[in-house]
Amino acid sequence: SKGKSRFRCSACDWDLCDKCYRRHTPAVSDSVAALKTDGILSGEMFQLDHDANCVWLFHGTSSEAGMSICQGDFLIDKAGSNAGTLYGRGIYLAEACSKSDEYSAEDENGLRCMILCRTALGNVLYCDDVSPNVDYLVRLCLGGAYHSVLGDREKARATFREFIVYDDDQ
Repeated sequence: SKGKSRFRCSACDWDLCDKCYRRHTPAVSDSVAALKTDGILSGEMFQLDHDANCVWLFHGTSSEAGMSICQGDFLIDKAGSNAGTLYGRGIYLAEACSKSDEYSAEDENGLRCMILCRTALGNVLYCDDVSPNVDYLVRLCLGGAYHSVLGDREKARATFREFIVYDDDQ
């Protein structure tokens, strides 16, 4: 490491040379490539704030939880109560309604609840790990340069991409 620039990773406090720093610290992305919901909704009432990287995403849940979300807000402390938390305790959203349908629950009338959410992704942390380091991802989003995670299960497991935000105001 003699003669090389040194950096300290704010997420894990590792001392890194320039080459390792670039490999260890992912690039900040303020947009999502090939988002499936991009451009689907048009009109003034569906305008998005592109500076905040706002997108339309689906959230599947039970009818009871859906009513509670619509009357109040998402509650991070309820995260994972219906499904797992592969990427940590956050709000799980998807660009494919068929993915969000997996998280929904059929009510007494045979109907399922799905919420279309205007979501501020901000700077997106891309993750295509099969078994992600949850603490690392959450720490980068809550105290680092990122605001959300794009869990690319489409690439890792040939399923769907998931988007996770850790702040219920996003």
